[in-house]
Parts: sequence; C-alpha cells; structure tokens
Amino acid sequence: AVSALVTAVAMLLLAPYLLYPSLLARLRPELARLAYQARVQAQAGVRAVANRGAVREVNPPPLELPAAEPGAQLPPRTAVTDAAERVAPSVVGVVATRTDGLLPGGAVRTSGSGVVVDERGYVVTNWHVVEGADRVTVVLSDGRRVPARLVGSDQRNDVALLQVEARGLVPAELGDSDRVRIGDLAIAIGNPLDLAFQRTVTAGVVSGLNRSLYLRDGRSPLEVIQTDAAISPGNSGGPLVNALGQVIGITTAKISLPDVEGMGFAIPINRVRAVVDQLLSTGKVVWPWLGVLLLDREQIAEQGLDLALDRGVYVAEVVPDSPAERAGLRAGDVILSVDARRVDSYADVRRVLEAHRVGEAVTLRVRRGQRELALQVTLAPWPEDGQS
Repeated sequence: AVSALVTAVAMLLLAPYLLYPSLLARLRPELARLAYQARVQAQAGVRAVANRGAVREVNPPPLELPAAEPGAQLPPRTAVTDAAERVAPSVVGVVATRTDGLLPGGAVRTSGSGVVVDERGYVVTNWHVVEGADRVTVVLSDGRRVPARLVGSDQRNDVALLQVEARGLVPAELGDSDRVRIGDLAIAIGNPLDLAFQRTVTAGVVSGLNRSLYLRDGRSPLEVIQTDAAISPGNSGGPLVNALGQVIGITTAKISLPDVEGMGFAIPINRVRAVVDQLLSTGKVVWPWLGVLLLDREQIAEQGLDLALDRGVYVAEVVPDSPAERAGLRAGDVILSVDARRVDSYADVRRVLEAHRVGEAVTLRVRRGQRELALQVTLAPWPEDGQS
C-alpha cells in the first residue's frame, strides 16, 4: 500500500539519524507530514504507479448509483404544477418593433408577454409593451410566429388588446379579482429576457390588494395587486394566476431598488375585463372623469404634510373647467362619500365612479371646514391628456 511504501522509504533515508534521539525529535514533524499525505492518498483512492520514471494517477472506478426502479412513485403534484400546466398553452410572447431613425438599422425591438383570452384570437398584454409599435408579432405556445393587429388600448390601465389569426388557440380561464385574498397563492408565467426563457413559472403569494401605483403621469394611480412572485423584464403582459390556474391579474411592473425584493404588481383581471369589453363593443375606452387630485391619509403621512385627516380623501387640487369645479368642489374640501359609499382612498373613489357611465350624476358628501354639504356632479369623459 502507499502508506507502507512511503514509510519504508522514509525510514531507509533517515536510518543514520535514528541513532541520535535529538535529531529524530527534529524530524518527527516531517515524518508525520509524510504519513498524513499517504493516508490522504489512500483514502482518495489514488494509486501512484512507476512507469519509466514517470508517475501517473489512476482514478478509481466511477461510483455506480442505483437507478430508479421502473414504475417508481413520482413526487406528488402541487397546486403550482397543476395551475402552470393549465395556463401555459395560453401564454404567448409579444414582440414589438418600432421605427427609430436615430439608431443603426432604424428599428427598436422590444418583447413582453401576453395571454390568449378568446379563441377568436384576442390576446391581452400591457400597453407599454406595444406602445408606438409599427409591427407586432405574437409567438404562440407551439412556437408559431403570427402577426398581430392592435384592436385598442387603455393607457391609464396599461392594457392593450391584440388579435391574431391562428387555429388551435387555447383561451385562459379568467378568475374574479374581487375575491382574491392576501396570502392566496400567486403564480406568474411569462417570457423573461427577450423570450430567452419562455413560459417561465414563478410562485409566491398575494402580498397586498388595492395598491396605488403611479406609472405614467404621477397624477392618476393604477390600482394593482401586489405579489412576491418573481417578475423579470419580459414578464410584462403575462398572467398572474391563482391555485386553480385562473387569471387574476396581468403583470405590469415591479420595484427595482437595491434594498427591495419581491415587490411585483399586476392589474386586477376584473379591470382588464372591463377594458376588453369596452374595446370590443366600441373600439375605445371611455372612463368617467371627476377632475380632482386627491390625497388619502397614507399619502399625507408619506409627504409629511401638516393635514389632519381622520376619514375621507383630501382634495388637493381641482382641475379648471372640470366636472368637479362646475359642481362647486374646492381645493381643501374633504370627500367623505360618493353616492352614499364611504371613501378613504383614491381607489375607493375610482371604484364608485367607474360603476357609472359618462353623463350620469353622482352625489359627493363633502366636509368643508366645520360643515358638511352634498354636491351633484355630472361625470364627463376622461380627457385624452391624462388629467386626473
């Protein structure tokens, strides 16, 4: 064995010194080192073999691991497994090409995700994915690339509706985002990094509801679902689904800061459904408009404003010649309710308003100083320039 061979050689070379105990004491560390190396080599299964003055290493035979027996039980399926398999055929890639004369080649190519919502070829994605595109291509789950036309979009809600001509489309089942609860399973499926990792599945939970996210002009917040399911560039427009594989939202954004992890957002599917219904029926989206800039208690605290607000929403600004101004609403008022429904955030006000049509009237219960008053407001269409 290697250990015995090394020891014998060492003893032969050191024999003259063994007669002198003092010299032996000095050499004991070296002998211990040689013995240790021999043990390590033996344990590693390495044999040193002399071959015409050269030393070669012979590795031990590979370790043979037992193979799984035929018919062996697989790990149990999970809700994520089932939901992902159910919705994956409905997830598509969306490639948008824009002309840009300032760049070499004259074109900019971006990509995102989308989801088939109707067997007639309708696909939902984000407006920001196809914004300004001259050409849009949809990559289906089976790899087919088909041209798409833009049916319409809603910039305020970051929703766009495309249509493709293709057979064998599998629409996703849409859920009910009003029934989503914090802590529910949330599964994001999309195409990160320019379709390099198509139909990537990540899972987390619903972390928050009715979050206000400012995407465009900083004045009109988008009401979103918050999740900690990982969302990467290219996921935009893809579905966020529940444990049943039902779409509860369309992913739209995430917070990218060094100290922030797991904060992604999705547009509630009930809002997306309302946008799609309008686009299919009229070809455009018209939302009722009040014409105010509102602050709730949380926003007041974040901005460090010296305002006492126990309930309601504070009117920070009234847009000139808006429905609110014509009804007599003033900056500094506090809106307590809309049509007898208590409101404590912009999202509360928006939900009530969007249950009405343009031209209909709503009643605002307002606190002005020490008194309360009722104001009748006739809703107008939301301006094209995105005023609040």
